[in-house]
Amino acid sequence: KLIRRTIIKLHNSLADETLLRSLVEVYLDRQEDRRDIARSLLTHLGSRSSAFLVQSLVQSQDREKRFALLELIPSFGRSIIPILDRCLEQNPPWYVIRNIIIIISRLDDPDLYSMVRPYLVHKDMRVQQQVLNCINRMGGSLMRERMIEALGYINDELKQQVVIQLGNIGGKDVGEAFCTLLEKRAGFTKFIEEDLTIALCTKIKFLPSQRAIQAVKAVIAERLQYHDDGDRVLLAAQDALVSLELKDSESRPPALLPPKVTARKVLPD
Repeated sequence: KLIRRTIIKLHNSLADETLLRSLVEVYLDRQEDRRDIARSLLTHLGSRSSAFLVQSLVQSQDREKRFALLELIPSFGRSIIPILDRCLEQNPPWYVIRNIIIIISRLDDPDLYSMVRPYLVHKDMRVQQQVLNCINRMGGSLMRERMIEALGYINDELKQQVVIQLGNIGGKDVGEAFCTLLEKRAGFTKFIEEDLTIALCTKIKFLPSQRAIQAVKAVIAERLQYHDDGDRVLLAAQDALVSLELKDSESRPPALLPPKVTARKVLPD
């Protein structure tokens, strides 16, 4: 451990800003023959190097250079977390937050989701989308639970993709979440309302429950008031209702018929 600490200290002492800037410039030049050497040196120069790389990412206005930095920074592993945390504490612009979420997701550690979760309610939809991407990338046993939670916070424009994904996964908790959304459909953003309602009806038909049946019936009753028989939301809801009621009837145990009393033939003595 003493040797390791000494090496780390030596690396940090070597990593002055002038050297780091030169190495980053070489690394970011895809035509540079020494690019791999620069990459290797940057990853071995300790915390000063990782901090400098994050700062370069935050300040960069060049898309290609940001992509290159996003490829390199996750190679530092969890040691980069305190630097990212400090950066987030400064309430940076949306694009910086998005890039930090990308780095966190590429560390492939589901336990780091707590750093990302608060940005489900970020005002910029692009940040919310990156949180969803992060949930998918991290995976793990909590992925479905995290996706269900996200449905309650993300912009309506992003909900349709999550509904489709969760519908393919299935589960009682997914069905309950879809029912909750259908029951709150009056609050949907108008230009996405029909597509989101159709997506919910299309997926909820595979998740039968009495609550789902009532939710779909409410959609049908509402659409019949204001739309004709060819309304696409109405058709999706009617199709869902047929499927839900069929599955509901199949899941019920058959009713027991009353026992028949057969008259016995009385033999003469």
